[in-house]
Amino acid sequence: MSLSADLLARRFTFAEYAAMGQLPKHVELLDGRLSPMSPRGDPHTLVSSAVQTALVRVIIASGLDEELVVVSEPTLRLSHKTGVEPDIALTDRSRGTRVRRFCPRAFGSSSR
Repeated sequence: MSLSADLLARRFTFAEYAAMGQLPKHVELLDGRLSPMSPRGDPHTLVSSAVQTALVRVIIASGLDEELVVVSEPTLRLSHKTGVEPDIALTDRSRGTRVRRFCPRAFGSSSR
């Protein structure tokens, strides 16, 4: 699915963006506008995976696994007009409700 010119021209709030659900993969909301991101290739995926694995190991070795969680490709709300999808996010579990809505696997039984 590609984005129509009408969607690209319109401004959205984060709430509208989050409710859409039918967007193509790798679309972020930047200052109210939908912004298609470049597709990720194999090298990018391999590096992201390696960084995520390393972060999880450091968190566990440091005894911080009850406090911190590593989340892969969450949608993070930065303002009422901006939502981004970083490759990896490190968040405090006590503030996890902000990420939980978009990445429930990180808070389920398979928590990292």
